[in-house]
Amino acid sequence: MHLCRMRPPVCSTSPRHGPLLVALACAALLARPASAQYREPLLPAGTRVRISGSATGEEQFVGRVRRLTSDSLVVGTESGHAVLQLRTSRLTSLEISEGHHRAIWALQGAVIGGIATGLIAAVVVARTSRTSNINPVDPFPLIVLIGGGLAGGAGGAVVGAVIAPERWRKASGLLR
Repeated sequence: MHLCRMRPPVCSTSPRHGPLLVALACAALLARPASAQYREPLLPAGTRVRISGSATGEEQFVGRVRRLTSDSLVVGTESGHAVLQLRTSRLTSLEISEGHHRAIWALQGAVIGGIATGLIAAVVVARTSRTSNINPVDPFPLIVLIGGGLAGGAGGAVVGAVIAPERWRKASGLLR
């Protein structure tokens, strides 16, 4: 193959590639400002909220957001049987659910349950060892103490995870 017959490289500055390079440069320069204009919705659909105000009869109401507009909030009930459109000007309180944090409560329950049942097991072992002839090298008291602590810890973790309350955060700037 002769060197004279080789095609010019793709990124040459030939006149036919000039408009393409200008278009790519413009797209690259405008992509950043265009993406900066997009914002996450203030209250995305599906968010669990607790609201109160004259629109709800001053009672607290819990539901899931369907849509938020400049002047109204559309919320579905927990049962899913009703959808309410509430004017944001008539709402006095809007809170957003942050979940239950069950892992934290389970850990706290495990610690409290383990300590409580461990102490109870220690008292029982101490009373039993005074009234009966338990050999000091007998592993039974230690097994009871550890077993009681582990059982209490497991039970406490379950109870803690079940009773974990829902945490709410005030939504600032959404109400007028």
